[in-house]
Amino acid sequence: MHTGRERLELAPGQAVDLLKLFPMSWRYAIRVNLWWILSYIATVATFYWLVAVQQVVPSSWALLDAKVTLLLIFGAIVIFRLVYFELYRRTVVFRIEGFRFVISRGVIFKRVGSLPIVPFAEIYVQQDLADKLCFVYHLHLLTALDPTKKFVSFEGLSRKTAYALKQFISEFLSKQIYIPPADTKAELALPRTM
Repeated sequence: MHTGRERLELAPGQAVDLLKLFPMSWRYAIRVNLWWILSYIATVATFYWLVAVQQVVPSSWALLDAKVTLLLIFGAIVIFRLVYFELYRRTVVFRIEGFRFVISRGVIFKRVGSLPIVPFAEIYVQQDLADKLCFVYHLHLLTALDPTKKFVSFEGLSRKTAYALKQFISEFLSKQIYIPPADTKAELALPRTM
């Protein structure tokens, strides 16, 4: 993993896979499915409390078997979602190719897009309540070209990785935009007299 302390020099036109340098955390799959997991745990706990503690037994065993079957199906859905988002985490691609971000998302149906790197208005790290519970962060890059503010976002990063990636992108952008020194601007603005 790239920590941001060592310099990474890019040649013009060189492609860099950002998620190889700054990998997504394995906790991302848990974070995306957090409410499903908590719902399943609450459902199992309620079912256990009714049957084992309160000894509320349905009038027929068929009804009890149906409830257990529903719990197993619900558990299978939660496990499927965990596996799907783990595959998503492993297949998502964020790459810099020349002066463009190339982003590919999806496991079965891939969405691929690209944006120019230069017009980023803001780069910030965000963490909501579910992220805090799973210790993950999101890095967002705001552009005028992306009104949804969702296309260029790095999800499920550890704290160290999120801030290192933010620093890397900021440094990369500062290298791409050249601002001449103040005295050079003054020379360019004044007409030459002979």
